[in-house]
Amino acid sequence: MTEFFDDIQQFLTDNAGWLLLAAAVAVAVVLAAVLVALAVRRKRDRDRQHAAEIRSDAARKAARIDAKDADVRRLEAEAEQAQAEADRLEALAKEQRDRVDRERIEQAARLEEADRLDPSRRRAGAHAPR
Repeated sequence: MTEFFDDIQQFLTDNAGWLLLAAAVAVAVVLAAVLVALAVRRKRDRDRQHAAEIRSDAARKAARIDAKDADVRRLEAEAEQAQAEADRLEALAKEQRDRVDRERIEQAARLEEADRLDPSRRRAGAHAPR
């Protein structure tokens, strides 16, 4: 059994430089893996924080957009009411214009009837407005 341990000791002595290099490489690989894992975790945390900021900003903007949409709907409703009022006033004006035109026609017919009954007054300008 001592021969076995002696062989191992001889191997370690002969290859000490290589073994130290292999151990250093192994430590470096483990250290690099730990650093990469930390960097990935840090990046994930920053990404989560950034995503939360984006969501918060989007929620604020959505609230402003909703307020603007409410203003637009209010303005549209006011415009519809104003259009309905304009339509009503236009109909009223047309009705009154038609009534005035009918009265004017009736007046002209009455004057024609008067002129037909007494043609001498027409020449004298009896129907001129005063």
